[in-house]
Amino acid sequence: MEGNAFGEIIWNDRKQRGISQGALCRGICSPAMMSRIEHGEKEITVLMAQIFLERLGLDIGKFEIILNAKEFERYRQRQKIDRCIKEKDVLQAEKELALYERTMEQEKLHVQYVKSRQLMILYLKIELGVIGKTERKRLQEQTGRLLQEIGRMTVPYFDENQLLSRTEIWVFVELAKQNPPGHLKYIHKFVKDSYSTALKSEIYPLVQLEYAKVLAEAGEYEKALKQVREGLEAVQTGKSYQYCADLHFLSTQIVLIQKGNQLKEEEREACQRQCMLAYRLYEFDQDPKALEVQGYLEGVLKWGSIVKGN
Repeated sequence: MEGNAFGEIIWNDRKQRGISQGALCRGICSPAMMSRIEHGEKEITVLMAQIFLERLGLDIGKFEIILNAKEFERYRQRQKIDRCIKEKDVLQAEKELALYERTMEQEKLHVQYVKSRQLMILYLKIELGVIGKTERKRLQEQTGRLLQEIGRMTVPYFDENQLLSRTEIWVFVELAKQNPPGHLKYIHKFVKDSYSTALKSEIYPLVQLEYAKVLAEAGEYEKALKQVREGLEAVQTGKSYQYCADLHFLSTQIVLIQKGNQLKEEEREACQRQCMLAYRLYEFDQDPKALEVQGYLEGVLKWGSIVKGN
């Protein structure tokens, strides 16, 4: 890898943003080593460069041209794994991850990457009903501990000056689902203010989805709906429709809670359309949530029968 090129890119962007070396490299390396990296005296893996760049809000995909053949192949392997996870292709994701794991160094960042993707695949298996109820319950009880372990590899303690990579954001958003939301408001602001459009389109919909849930639970329905709309806008600017169905369905649920018996006919029709979009997307992905949305449409929104095409 062209260590000098990445060092210069990181140094230049860090300086422009007024971020200290210590803040950027926290949990990854010492400020002294960060200085050597920026001055081209220390070569780093592409994965380390990717984490630094993501903490600065940049997408490493813009810099593919400066990767050597070996590092480019590793980068493409990680892209393939992440794509399989997005597409909910559990078997292929496991296969690609096993191939990657056999060739990786036993270095903290690679271990964090592998463990986080193993956990993402586990969540997919739970979501898709691939594993039995007894095993599912046992595994769900372990996820909090595993998330803490993965997060602490690069974020030993969290405060509201923490810069975050995509993996780190995913970990702390998942932790927020299991515990009081805590850092979710900060994560939302960090992604919104710091991430580039390319990175934001990938991670922002997830953050918006969970932040909207927190706001709705607090009774701040208009703010929650605003987050849903922004999440859907982020999906439209990206290359994936991940979380799109979740956002459409959540929007419907929030409106019904907010309006209750005062829901107007045109509002009911709008909710039906949102819910139908969610159903079609879940159905396309063969996601079990399609059945939940179907029941909601037919039972709560009085849509009629989806099966009959009404």
